Amino acid sequence: MKLEEFDRPFRVPHDARISLAKDYDPAYTADVKTKAEGRKKRQATVKQLAERQDMLYAQNRYAVLVIFQAMDAAGKDSTIKHVMSGLNT
Repeated sequence: MKLEEFDRPFRVPHDARISLAKDYDPAYTADVKTKAEGRKKRQATVKQLAERQDMLYAQNRYAVLVIFQAMDAAGKDSTIKHVMSGLNT
């Protein structure tokens, strides 16, 4: 899966006003049915995300804002750890 296909539902135009509750489905799963399938997709997209982050850093103009919203004890910490594993922070 290409990163563009994965992140398209989450992109926000720079001049848009949004409501996370109204504009984004909290039950969105990207059609992932199993943990194994999720791991495979994550591994592929983390590499692409790292490449994009390097390009953004080199341009010194744009940034990526990632928002993790969930109830307490919903697994945000481990999700952040996995998703950001390939990025140079």
